[in-house]
Amino acid sequence: MNADVHTLAGAYVLDAVDDLERAAFERHLAECEPCRVEVAELGETVSRLADDTVVEATPPGLRERTLAQAARTPQLRVSAAGATDRRHAGRWRQLTVAAAAAVLLAGGASAVTWTVSNDRISDEQASSDQARQIAAVLDAPDARVFERQLQPGGAATVVISRDRDRGVVLLRDLPTPGPGRIYELWLIRDAEPARSVGRLAEGVRGSTTVIGPVAQAGTFGVSNEPVGGSVAPTRIVGTVELS
Repeated sequence: MNADVHTLAGAYVLDAVDDLERAAFERHLAECEPCRVEVAELGETVSRLADDTVVEATPPGLRERTLAQAARTPQLRVSAAGATDRRHAGRWRQLTVAAAAAVLLAGGASAVTWTVSNDRISDEQASSDQARQIAAVLDAPDARVFERQLQPGGAATVVISRDRDRGVVLLRDLPTPGPGRIYELWLIRDAEPARSVGRLAEGVRGSTTVIGPVAQAGTFGVSNEPVGGSVAPTRIVGTVELS
């Protein structure tokens, strides 16, 4: 069995694998006790975090503790020492996935445009594609989590993988942008002009968006712009340093 099958646990729990990957991973699960444990633990965590009643009851400080845990989690590399080392490395990666998912889901389930729940991810192709992209970022060995409060309100959580050159942004509880206004997302690299990586629909105050490329980006930003967007940010409401 390909050693990479161990790394599918996160995507499997998020229902973001194709039929061939699912069949291969389920065959593997029958033979791999550590992966069965990981799937059970991650499945319970994601299901609980996707439940609005659980989110509402989230204890104060959960997000801060989760971020701290994500920052402390070692990013082990797979070695050639055998299956035991591979499983240990995969275990640390799955802990990082759980921490990142906790930040994204516990941070504001009502604002998320895709959700993981008992009903699974939508069968629509667009939702499936987005879910796979999100799972790829969360499951990346080098995934890092950043969070900032925005002004005059709201918050941004950003998970990035420079190896995979993609990021996931959760915006939540933003103020109403105003008549004829929207929120626009930007990536900034040093002194280069800001690059637009997405726009929210008119009146939308929160979303989950896959952004990229992020390999060279130093800062993520959100601005309030006229409908249709701008060639450069004109009214910045917040930035997140990606380092």
